[in-house]
Amino acid sequence: RSDWLRNYVQNSATGVLDVSAQVLGGLFQLLTVLLFSFYFAADGPRLRRGLCSVLPPARQAEVLRAWEIAVDKTGGYLYSRGLMALVSGVAHYILLEILEVPYAPALAVWVGLVSQFIPTIGTYLAGALPMLIAFTVNPWYALWVLIFVVIYQQFENYVLQPKLTSKTVDIHPAVAFGSVIAGTALLGAVGALIAIPAVATLQAFLGAYVKRYAVTDDPRVHGRRDRRSVSGTSTRLRKLWARRPEQGRPAPEGTERTEGGDGTGGTEGTGDGGSS
Repeated sequence: RSDWLRNYVQNSATGVLDVSAQVLGGLFQLLTVLLFSFYFAADGPRLRRGLCSVLPPARQAEVLRAWEIAVDKTGGYLYSRGLMALVSGVAHYILLEILEVPYAPALAVWVGLVSQFIPTIGTYLAGALPMLIAFTVNPWYALWVLIFVVIYQQFENYVLQPKLTSKTVDIHPAVAFGSVIAGTALLGAVGALIAIPAVATLQAFLGAYVKRYAVTDDPRVHGRRDRRSVSGTSTRLRKLWARRPEQGRPAPEGTERTEGGDGTGGTEGTGDGGSS
């Protein structure tokens, strides 16, 4: 029993250290992004002047336009994150009040901020604290909180987040979802945090500088098929079937074929008695 207890304590300590390292790493990455964002926002005019001073006048207008696009898309992304934090906080506050869990307002603020602004592990970290507090009241309450957190995260990831990001940063929900997955795979937590504003900025650049053309009136472009082309195709197929080679057709009733005949001169007579 003592060996089992020792192993359990060692495994628990290792797990706590791993989780603590991940939490500290996520907080450090978030702090780094926030500091860079603050410095860029505070010294934005000076940075723009310094960058434009080393460029010819023809390029300065393009750089300033690109700068405005990046700031606009990043601001839209932060707005969507803040709105999702508000929705998440209100939803969890209602649940915690129904279950009469103490410190419901503070826990709701915690869940809203941590789940939205700490990438990758923020969701699990945000839901752990309300579960622990609910467990002190009633163990079944902790289970209800866990179920609600899991269901709400699925709703947020697949319904709420794509809709909000598509409206605030003007990108397709599928592109927003895919960019988060790609950013997480490439850069980890930081990639998940900056993926959507980066893709939105790139899309805005392409829309501003890539030449576009008018779309033709071909029904196939709009996902429809032209009935006239379908009927014309069927008519051509019937004509080809009618013109198929004569060999292989069944001989008319009352005629006989020779062994090597081609059907034109290989018959000896009809079936009414032949010649006299």
